Amino acid sequence: MTQWWKRYEPILEARPQPVQTVLVQEMGKALCDLCEAFPPARDEVAFADDKSAARFGPRLSDMPRCDLGFVETVCDILRLELEHDVLGLADYLNHDRYRTGCPTEDHVEALFFLWPILLELLFSWKESVKTGLKQRDLIAVVDAFAARFKKRRMLLM
Repeated sequence: MTQWWKRYEPILEARPQPVQTVLVQEMGKALCDLCEAFPPARDEVAFADDKSAARFGPRLSDMPRCDLGFVETVCDILRLELEHDVLGLADYLNHDRYRTGCPTEDHVEALFFLWPILLELLFSWKESVKTGLKQRDLIAVVDAFAARFKKRRMLLM
């Protein structure tokens, strides 16, 4: 006869983790889930302004699904943004280094659509969390997101 508590043994033996660590991993998972469900349907998107609606609205159905190279490019840009590295970001964009993860114009449009959304999501989480996330925590979220997305892609291969 098995003991009733055996199935709970991993939970009972697990060590407590700091709140920041759990938050970083959960936020990274949420970003990963968002990118795996990309692109959204047109009716799921509420554009902030008419300019964005005119630019991205008709192209949403043409935007590609996120692949590993694309997500790595998005993460590079997010890190530069979070580090407030304006010159690094300008260099990254001006020298078309994002093209390695964006081989087509549809990829480029997806990048310029998704990047501000993810950045805004990170900042909204930072404001809503009572434990006080810092810049390094948001960068850790981006790193956790990239690692989780890569792991999931490797599992699918």
